[in-house]
Amino acid sequence: MRSQACSGGAKHAIQGFTESLRCELVHDRSGLEITMVQLPALNTPQFDWALSRMRCKATPVAPIYQPELAAEAITYAADHPDRREYWLGASTVATLTANRLMPGLLDRYLARTAPRPLRTAPARSQSAAVAVPAPQGGQRGHAAVRGDGGVSALARP
Repeated sequence: MRSQACSGGAKHAIQGFTESLRCELVHDRSGLEITMVQLPALNTPQFDWALSRMRCKATPVAPIYQPELAAEAITYAADHPDRREYWLGASTVATLTANRLMPGLLDRYLARTAPRPLRTAPARSQSAAVAVPAPQGGQRGHAAVRGDGGVSALARP
């Protein structure tokens, strides 16, 4: 299975869970509000750490945004939960809008374009680790937030 299928499946599972939880909160008259932040591709270490047996290194589909932008959007959404969803980045807006208006057309477009980053990514080292062997230490013992980028230019909305 390609990484896009796994990623899309996980995103839809989270969306389904969020919508079900929202219904239960309304039913229970809990007074709690829940919102979802739809994110674009992010420059995180997930592509460096994920188990992969592909011949080339997996990379996110461009445009790629820095994770700090996602953190800002999530913080904003937490402070302003009056909306059901927030969409971060033009690529997210375009994808979600196209999926709602022309899902078949979007399927055919993604079938032609989504695998491209996998074909153009640099070859993965045969000696590269296939999993994270131990917790990754960074500043104060925290793991790195950013990945190696995988591209020459990173987007900023």
